[in-house]
Amino acid sequence: MASNDAGYIANTIINSDIPVPWCEEFEKMINGKNFTTSNSEKLMEYKLLTLRKLNEFNDVSIPENSTLASLKNRRMAVAKRMLGRVGKNASIEQSFFVTWGCNTILGDDVYINRE
Repeated sequence: MASNDAGYIANTIINSDIPVPWCEEFEKMINGKNFTTSNSEKLMEYKLLTLRKLNEFNDVSIPENSTLASLKNRRMAVAKRMLGRVGKNASIEQSFFVTWGCNTILGDDVYINRE
């Protein structure tokens, strides 16, 4: 990764729409270096929080009176709490997986998975 790329990535993540688990190990990760999650209590807690959000996102229950739009709105509300940035008209179908989320940036009109 070129140093300009690393700077751009770090700046994008710093300006994330959600909190970032900034620590030495996280900085290694976003700069493409070897890192160890277990070296940072902050990273371990953040990864667990992300797993909880993924469970909520991938919830397959369909409450009474649901519509396809209401199910999408439910998923995308979780995505906006989990991902670094979600562009306009972005859509993510189930099942979706990320490890950190905060370093995942979606542009406008992005569609992920299948319909």
